Amino acid sequence: MKVFAALVLSLLSYTLLASAKPEARVETTVPSTDSTLFAIYQAKLDSAITFPDKQDTATMYRLFREAIALLEESSHSAALAKGYLAYGQKEYALGYFLRSESYLRKAKELAESSKLVHEKAMALQYLAHIAWRMGDNPRAVQEILQSMSLFQEVNDTLQYAQSANILGGVYTSLGKYKEASEIYQEMLALAAYQKDTLQMAQNYEYLGIIHFFEQGYDSALFYYQKSYDFNVLMNADIASAINLGNMAEVYEYLGDYEKALSFYIKAAEIEERNNFNSGLIFIYYGIGKVLTQQNRFEEGLAYYQKSLTQIDKTGEFRERPNVYLLMADNYEKQNRSRQALVYHKRSVALKDSIDNLDKNRQLEEMRVLYDLESKERQNQLLKYENELNKAELDSKKNIIQFQLILVLLLVAFLLIVSGLALNVIKKRKKLDQANLTKDKLFRILGHDLRGPVGNVRSMVELIQSDPEISRSEELARHLKTVHHAVDNTFHLLNDLLIWSNIQRDGLQLHPTRVALCPIIERCLSNIQYDCQKKEIVVLNFVKDDLYVWADENALMTVIRNLLSNAIKFTPRLGTVTINAQLSLVAGMIEVSISDTGAGIPADKLAQLFDHYYHETTFGTENEKGSGLGLSICKEFIERSGGQLGAISDIGKGSRFYFTLPSECPSERNLQAERKPETEG
Repeated sequence: MKVFAALVLSLLSYTLLASAKPEARVETTVPSTDSTLFAIYQAKLDSAITFPDKQDTATMYRLFREAIALLEESSHSAALAKGYLAYGQKEYALGYFLRSESYLRKAKELAESSKLVHEKAMALQYLAHIAWRMGDNPRAVQEILQSMSLFQEVNDTLQYAQSANILGGVYTSLGKYKEASEIYQEMLALAAYQKDTLQMAQNYEYLGIIHFFEQGYDSALFYYQKSYDFNVLMNADIASAINLGNMAEVYEYLGDYEKALSFYIKAAEIEERNNFNSGLIFIYYGIGKVLTQQNRFEEGLAYYQKSLTQIDKTGEFRERPNVYLLMADNYEKQNRSRQALVYHKRSVALKDSIDNLDKNRQLEEMRVLYDLESKERQNQLLKYENELNKAELDSKKNIIQFQLILVLLLVAFLLIVSGLALNVIKKRKKLDQANLTKDKLFRILGHDLRGPVGNVRSMVELIQSDPEISRSEELARHLKTVHHAVDNTFHLLNDLLIWSNIQRDGLQLHPTRVALCPIIERCLSNIQYDCQKKEIVVLNFVKDDLYVWADENALMTVIRNLLSNAIKFTPRLGTVTINAQLSLVAGMIEVSISDTGAGIPADKLAQLFDHYYHETTFGTENEKGSGLGLSICKEFIERSGGQLGAISDIGKGSRFYFTLPSECPSERNLQAERKPETEG
């Protein structure tokens, strides 16, 4: 179909479905003296509305005319408004828009004078759609906004949504796809909430059309199919036919002409069965286009002629230039240049005529709008002058009071700000003093305590190396315990010093290419006493040829902390496993340390690496730590360009892992830049 035809026909179809409700019977209150006349009118109008016009439109029209004639002779304006509305809707359903517009205008005027809000809103909705169909977007917007306001007034959400969708159609015709899509999405959500399958089918169709205009053909087919499935369930023939026509158009754009033709033919059969003349205009010339693409030129021309016949029936003259242009293309592909030129000229001439008509109407609309706005501006100016005079008098009375209040508020504000500023200054001095005290304490820990503890550790190691001491098993065992205690104290002081440097941003790393396996072996020797004490087996599966880019001391601190935690929380006779392998992230090595401990609860696991979380948890044999280890590990790993994480299963154990670059990041980037040159 041509641009916007799919959307126009969909709106037409769903507007009919939305208005085809059980309350379609036209009823009103009349004086008892005219009850016989009104009963005859009611019977004829009901028969016309429910008449199967697919088979015999002449009889349907006769019933309508007889019903309307009865009321036109009377003074029942309310009943006549409903009769005109029903007649206009019937003409609309058959695609005779010009005749429909005439009756809908009468219905709107009578509904307005009779204060029939809902009927006026319905007439405006149909008139807006016809105006849009005829290319009169300004009038369409004006009338559809009026209808939405009235439907909101009578709380008819179904028809309000229908009018909103017509507004979305106008946005689409103006190329404002984002605004249109927002309306359709909002109406789809409302329909889903209300479980309104009709509105859901409708909005799926419109979203498909938006995607089609944006060349998202797969998405368009998806939404069309969802709409089609709903329409089939509701036995909505015309809506289903429009779905088929829209899907056919997508397949036509994708070059699948056989499938496109199949869908077009199915759509034509349904619309012919339902006398949907307006829809047949587009289906017929869609079939003509596909047949022309298949070089079935005469068959294509026949369908173009059928489309022109439907245009004559409905008065939708705007589509005639499009059909002429398609016929010109058909003749040109047959190398029948003379006929092609004739139809091309017809198309251009008719299109120019329509464009001039549009321009004249728009100029007239602009003139009318300008006149209305000019009068409105004059009225507003007079009103504003009166209001300004009154406001000026009031302001003179209040201005002195306002100035006094303003001065008082300003003084109060200055007093509050001054008090707050003094308080902040005092607290800042206290905070600075506390920071000085803290820095002094950390200097004592780092230099005055760590040095002596380090000396004690060295002395114990020296005594242990004496052959005479090693001969006494009991003395050697006691010295080993002392050495372990001193070693733990030394590492604790070291952790505190590192943590303090991190807090002051004074930590400097010096990364180099480091072999993993020797570092791990050194860390294992430091925790050998704890392993033997708890009879824990440590399995090291790290290969000798694995290297990482990291600061060696920082790496030892990380591995030592993770191993110490694994030993601490693994029960006696448990197992700790160390692995290292290439990470899924290119250029990274992943190191993991797993244990068979009790596991970590989910709430604690989420806080483990929090910079401000330093809770100490006792081990399986009441071992205690500083609570700083994991925070330090996280800082080291992230500063080295890696990540630290943990996975835990209650009752089965935990797995801590970290990643580090396998080489200098700058060298890796340089290699990545050289690779395309090598490939080229």
